[in-house]
Amino acid sequence: MTLLKPEQIKINYPAVDWEDAVRTAGEILVQNKFAEERYIQGMINLAKELGPYIVIAPGIAIPHARPEEGAIEVGFAAVTLETPINFGNEDNDPVFLVLAFCSPGANAHVELLTKIARILAEEGFMDKVKSAASADELADAFNLYEKQVLG
Repeated sequence: MTLLKPEQIKINYPAVDWEDAVRTAGEILVQNKFAEERYIQGMINLAKELGPYIVIAPGIAIPHARPEEGAIEVGFAAVTLETPINFGNEDNDPVFLVLAFCSPGANAHVELLTKIARILAEEGFMDKVKSAASADELADAFNLYEKQVLG
């Protein structure tokens, strides 16, 4: 499985706030038929309900919703932000990379989160993300590191 294709990416999006950033990533999931439209609001509601826990590391948010809120299949979307945005996580704000995902089942959900975490932890990966000037460059970085991490 290719983790990320260029059509699943938006580079340098000028988000006005964290909800706009999450909504934009969610729209990519919907456009690629990974999720139903209602999944977008599910991601926003979950973040409001549980707080800014989705900001999992400095500069990185991973919004998602519960599978029953419209996940169709395992999918992934990436949005880099033109200007980093505060999500309300004092340890890891501001966010410059939003990685939304969806999964129709709990097992795939955990598997995908684990895969993403391993890729994000790879030395040099975040430098490639920050320097990506196009969707193709960002997709190439994710897919290269996916192969390195997961074989």
